[in-house]
Amino acid sequence: MNPKDTSRTCPRCGHCAKENRNGIRFRCRKGGDKAHADVVGAWNVSLAISGLAEAA
Repeated sequence: MNPKDTSRTCPRCGHCAKENRNGIRFRCRKGGDKAHADVVGAWNVSLAISGLAEAA
């Protein structure tokens, strides 16, 4: 899987934007979710490899 933009994409709503990430901070500009950007990236990778990305 290509990890591009995994830490810029909201795992809840799927909104992807450069502005979602500021250093280590992630905040979805659409839904408002906040987390550590690396955790968001790992969450998106795990969803993708488990096949659950479309269900999220």
